[in-house]
Amino acid sequence: MPTPADSTPPTPPTASILRRLRLYHAGVLSFAEMVEPVRFVLDPATGQPVLPVVGRALDEGSVLLFLPDDSRPDCLQVSASPREIDPNREEACDRHGAYFGKPAHARWAMLEVESVKRLGDVVDGDLVRLANPLRRHEGRLCRAVNEHPQALAAACERLAGVAPGEPRMVGVDPWGADVRARFDIVRLEFPEPASTPDEGRDRLGGLLGITLPPFPSAA
Repeated sequence: MPTPADSTPPTPPTASILRRLRLYHAGVLSFAEMVEPVRFVLDPATGQPVLPVVGRALDEGSVLLFLPDDSRPDCLQVSASPREIDPNREEACDRHGAYFGKPAHARWAMLEVESVKRLGDVVDGDLVRLANPLRRHEGRLCRAVNEHPQALAAACERLAGVAPGEPRMVGVDPWGADVRARFDIVRLEFPEPASTPDEGRDRLGGLLGITLPPFPSAA
């Protein structure tokens, strides 16, 4: 059974669903008789969705997160158990602030994924709970890219059809990078997954048409 730190390359349809899961940062959370639009990030240590929620959602044993919403037959359906977390102690809550600013609610949940379904494919939650192998160098990669705002803006327009005024790269994972634009998060996807930080650096450089500096040598 894979652990959160397992780096074994996933196989289809798992790989397709993992890539698609990272396309979205907004969705619809369904619990009890309620539905609520939400914005979330994936915890880099576990791959689990983290988001501010209304208190009632934390009283439920199970919730559904629809991505991007529940109106499309090909949407992702994430079945999960919500667990309340302390925003002062969780890295992912700071990440959420970097992506979206002030949260909509004071209470926070980590959604412990049980399964992800899309059309006829179902992926077990154990295959979703994956640490980001680029996590250690993610901040360095983002800072290096953000020194080239014009190249970043051009990549957003070329690859996503969005012309952000002041783009800031805020996240990098094996399947691509997240860029904060004025009103939304723009996703820049890699043509092939990056399994190491060096591959992530090279993929980013290729998307932007620039050369990023090598990582410092270990002491």
